[in-house]
Amino acid sequence: MDQQLDLGFPTAVRETHAAARAVACFDIVPSADAGARILDCGAWLGRRWGLDGGLYSLGRLHLSLWGLGLEPGEAQALEQMRAAADMVRRPPIEIDLVKAMQFGGGARVLGCGYGAKAALSGLHDALVEAAIEAGLIADRRRDFEPHVTTARDQAPMPETMLPSPICWRAEAFVLVVKRRGRPARMVGRWPLRGTR
Repeated sequence: MDQQLDLGFPTAVRETHAAARAVACFDIVPSADAGARILDCGAWLGRRWGLDGGLYSLGRLHLSLWGLGLEPGEAQALEQMRAAADMVRRPPIEIDLVKAMQFGGGARVLGCGYGAKAALSGLHDALVEAAIEAGLIADRRRDFEPHVTTARDQAPMPETMLPSPICWRAEAFVLVVKRRGRPARMVGRWPLRGTR
C-alpha cells in the first residue's frame, strides 16, 4: 500500500519527538478541488498582508490528526499505529476552513469552523485513546487545533476570516511516514464509515 506523497514535515511535533529521524502521522488529505481552493486562499492572504513565504505544493497539504516520533524499531511502531487505526470507527466529516491564522514559527494556517473542529477533535481523541490501548503512548500529551498549513512567513499576519468557507467531505484518514527533505510515504488508509 506504500504510496509517495509530498505532505511535508509537521511543525507541531512534541519536543520528545524532535530528535526522531522520522514521524508517523494520521492525516486527512483535502480533495483536489479543496486543495486548489486552499492554495488560492493562501495566495490571496499573501497579497492581502504582504506575506513573504512560498506556498506549499498541492501534494503537501494535509490536516494532521495525531503523530508519533519514530525511533529505531519503526516497523513495530507502525504496526501498533495500524492496529490503533483499525479500532477507530467514526463517520465522514464535513470540513469547512473558515479563518486564517498564524502559528509559531510563522506557519500560515487555515482553521476550521466549530462543527468541523468538534468532529475532528472527536476523531483525534479516538485515535489517541486507541494509541493508548495499543501501548503506543501512556496518556494524552497536547491540545489539538485542526488546521491546514499553506506557507511559512517571516512577516506577521492577523487572524482573518476567509471570504467564503473552503469545504470538503473527509471520507478517510491516512497514515504517513515523514522524513525531512523527502516526500512523505503513505502506509495505510482507513475509511470513515462509523456511526459515532
